[in-house]
Amino acid sequence: MRGVDDQAAEAAGVGQEAFGALSWNSLLAVYAACGELQRSLSTLEHMSLAGVPPDAACFSPLLRAAQEQRQWQGALQLYDAMVAAELPVDRDAFEVVVKTCAAADQASHARSTLRTMVRQGLEPSTEAWNDCMVAHNRAGRPLRALALFDDMCVEKCPGDAVTYSAAVAAAAAARQVCCVCVSSSRDPAGSSCLTSTTR
Repeated sequence: MRGVDDQAAEAAGVGQEAFGALSWNSLLAVYAACGELQRSLSTLEHMSLAGVPPDAACFSPLLRAAQEQRQWQGALQLYDAMVAAELPVDRDAFEVVVKTCAAADQASHARSTLRTMVRQGLEPSTEAWNDCMVAHNRAGRPLRALALFDDMCVEKCPGDAVTYSAAVAAAAAARQVCCVCVSSSRDPAGSSCLTSTTR
């Protein structure tokens, strides 16, 4: 029976000799589709050794595979590989890493990645902020969730029902009395705010 390596090489349209960048990317896409994320990560190293530096295009299917498989460590490794290759990490790539870590209950990694995103001038989506807040609530860190809500307000990112539900749940868990002010529907750019006092 042929292994994944043989199937991947055939799908890439090449033998085991010289690969071009497109063939390497095809090989990586097949590994990702087969659920072989770790094999994909090692293939990235082989690409560099073969003198074919990874480009931004090869990371998209790998990040999607990491998200689908909830492989938060793989997602972080892919992010590190993009940085090491001096490739631009765009908003979509950052959000995949944030959401993958949050879904795997790796709240701290999700939060640090989201903050890196903000520092680089990118605007996280409402969903990304929500995922981080909910992950911190699940982890029993309501004060961190409230801090994220405050950061979200500073960044003027509009909240939704999930946002305010997570903020209220965090305030309750932290035994704080809170007042959540939702921006007017006639002024969607207006910031939301949360004030709280310890009960």
